[in-house]
Amino acid sequence: MPRMTSRAMKRTIPAGTMLLLVSTASHAVGVPGIDFRAQVGYWGAEPSGTVASGDDDFRVQDDLNLDRNGSGFVMGELEHPVPILPNIRLRHRALDDSATGTISSTRDFGPVRFMRNQQVRSSYDMEMTDATFYYSPLNNWVSIDIGLTARHVDLQVELENQSSGQRDRAGGSIWLPMGHLGARFDLPLTGVYAGGELNAISVNDERMEDVRVTLGWQTTSNFGVEIGYQRMEFETDEVDDLRADVKFEGPYAAATVRF
Repeated sequence: MPRMTSRAMKRTIPAGTMLLLVSTASHAVGVPGIDFRAQVGYWGAEPSGTVASGDDDFRVQDDLNLDRNGSGFVMGELEHPVPILPNIRLRHRALDDSATGTISSTRDFGPVRFMRNQQVRSSYDMEMTDATFYYSPLNNWVSIDIGLTARHVDLQVELENQSSGQRDRAGGSIWLPMGHLGARFDLPLTGVYAGGELNAISVNDERMEDVRVTLGWQTTSNFGVEIGYQRMEFETDEVDDLRADVKFEGPYAAATVRF
């Protein structure tokens, strides 16, 4: 029997969690006050910033030549009328890319040395799974959400010296408890809405700020489309042997169904 790789397992776990939420929601369809929303989309994220394994920074665009590379995301959201219990939203995103660049000055990534003008083959893999627990103190044509997001981040970066063949991989995973704030404004009788979402934390050597602005349209048959722009900044010294100060930003589009 073939064995499942760790990377495949990481991608399967969030998908299984999402399927569990969908299954739970399907049993709740028709119950007054229960509202379930599922979304799939595409984010055209462009990376920038620096990564390091040691004292030397490598610029994501200028040194590593990494550029915009889109990624898919999935989301499931369950809202209910029980005042004491929070609503829940699950979201999973995976970003990855590889490229070949030229080093402008001598520097080290872990034990691997790169001399000036040598080519470097780089790749990264960043997965994020969110569980957001929130309350909606205002919920009519204007909605306000306040809560907490537990975000699991797994970030891996690999650099290879194309001349020597030496390579090193740095990274790991971390949990981030983030404050959550959301707002949505519905234009009555049209199905059109606009909104925004902020998840953020800044403690010691950890900082993440994730901002999303949205324009959407919900049909009377409960299907909808959504476009917007998202910017995510992440700074850490605590992901094992990796130090990162990176930003991902770009437009996104999504399709939504509400039960």
